[in-house]
Amino acid sequence: MAIKILEKEKISDIDDINRIQREISILKEIRHPHIIQLYEILETPTQIYIVTEYVPAGELFDYIVEKDKLREVEVRKFFRQIISAIEYLHFLRIVHRDLKPENLLIDREKNIKMVDFGLSNRYKKGELLETACGSPCYAAPEMIAGKKYKGIGVDIWSSGIVLFAMICGYLPFEDSNTSKLYKKILNGTFDVPEDISLEAKDLIKGILNTDPSKRFTLDQIKNHKWVTDNSVLTWELPLKRSLRICGRIVNKMEEYGYKNKNKIEVSLKQNRHNKMTVTYYLLYYKALNRRKDMALKFKEELPQIEANLSEKDYSFEDKEESGESSFSFTKSSFYAQKSESIKSKEHGKIKLPSSKMKLKSKIAALHFKKTPAKYDRASNDLIKKEESKISKTKAFLSDRLSAYTKQVPINIKQLTEIKKQNKSDAITSLNPETSLHSCKYLLRHRFKECYSSKKK
Repeated sequence: MAIKILEKEKISDIDDINRIQREISILKEIRHPHIIQLYEILETPTQIYIVTEYVPAGELFDYIVEKDKLREVEVRKFFRQIISAIEYLHFLRIVHRDLKPENLLIDREKNIKMVDFGLSNRYKKGELLETACGSPCYAAPEMIAGKKYKGIGVDIWSSGIVLFAMICGYLPFEDSNTSKLYKKILNGTFDVPEDISLEAKDLIKGILNTDPSKRFTLDQIKNHKWVTDNSVLTWELPLKRSLRICGRIVNKMEEYGYKNKNKIEVSLKQNRHNKMTVTYYLLYYKALNRRKDMALKFKEELPQIEANLSEKDYSFEDKEESGESSFSFTKSSFYAQKSESIKSKEHGKIKLPSSKMKLKSKIAALHFKKTPAKYDRASNDLIKKEESKISKTKAFLSDRLSAYTKQVPINIKQLTEIKKQNKSDAITSLNPETSLHSCKYLLRHRFKECYSSKKK
């Protein structure tokens, strides 16, 4: 979590008090995936603590400076999320009025989180605002001119400046002299680099139109070719979407003294901010981050795991019935392999390694149940067992094949006929050390030859 500390003795002006109260009331109402989540407000005689979610990757501004400029694919993702947050705010009739890369944070999954609602305000339907505020480089021309303005118009303008900065790596309007800067913004003249796409140029020019009535609306932006990227997008308003409450986290809260489950669920659904909801969110994000860490670690280890696996999953059985031997090869389920031993006691069954996908599912399930240390041990043990099964089974089949080969000479024509009859499982090689398929078909064929010769 992140904590913003406000010293009461430094808040003496009535305007500052109103601004802080307005910011807190707005944060209490908001719940959106790309807007910072408020957890709780704590107050002491000397300080006010605003507790919010923690966004570790820092500001979008620093990210742009580090990369010099961003690729359009990445910019498109960020811009969609910014527009989604703006649409949500104005659905609630809230204007931000200070959109800039410094107030847009990036979380660990590289998603945007909008912050700093100190200059935001509420407005009524059709109401025009008149307070000029925000950073000059991102301020709309109608605001600079001292005219009354629509809240959604100035936020759209600021989003266009952010879009330009992400794609180009610098601001469209810059000057150390404030009066000259204002003239540039009012004139709306800026140069767009030639190396960006035509669709991006069109979108930027449509948003950065000095005439508010001709400026792109949210619907025009959402349906623009560059934003959609020739795909159908669904723009949901999270306010209309019910919050999914995790039952396991609610049950876990009993350990912390919160035993009234109905009260917990009501507090979460009504977006209340108290000790109960803070405890829930902390436990929830702790579990979520742990899963993400384990999934990331599993993803990094997966190529090494796959390299140690065989492509097929077979079981080999050797039974004695009425003095007659029989061989059968059947696919076996990974989860059905309860015995850890290579050879079963009942029928001398040898089970070959499971398929890649089944092993993926097995190991992927481990990170939900085990700690990181246990996960490492479990995955390594599993790999060793599979490697052991591969080597021992190949050795077994090789011995069987060599034994029958001494009795009956290899007949390539007969093996070719077997291959034609079983197109789905064709023999890929005649070397049993490198191909389990060869072992399978050669053994089956050898036994039939031996058995028929014994009968004769």
